Amino acid sequence: MKHKLIISGATGKMGLSLKECLNEFLDFELVYSASSKELEIPNASMIIDFSESSFSIEILKQAVEKGIPMLIGTTGFNNEQKEEIESSSNHIPILLAPNTSLGVYSLKRMIKELLPFIS
Repeated sequence: MKHKLIISGATGKMGLSLKECLNEFLDFELVYSASSKELEIPNASMIIDFSESSFSIEILKQAVEKGIPMLIGTTGFNNEQKEEIESSSNHIPILLAPNTSLGVYSLKRMIKELLPFIS
């Protein structure tokens, strides 16, 4: 069974890199890529977010509504947004990992670590 993946910030550097390396992960299927404020995400196994902070929070709200775990690689959150993320982590698994642009290698490791939580 393939895990359905949503990429938020899909047209940015990390989003594009992630989309390119998805072919290496046969367990994943990209079902939606969000790159603008057009919201209404489908159900999925996981969301990986490399958007900007305000968009990230909008995606997070939908993730909580739908019970979708989230990996957030976005930076620049203000205190209110950080509190929203903290509060949301009581409802869904969240891995907040800003500054992951050191390479896709780090992202691959994070995905492998998240697999047990979404299976």
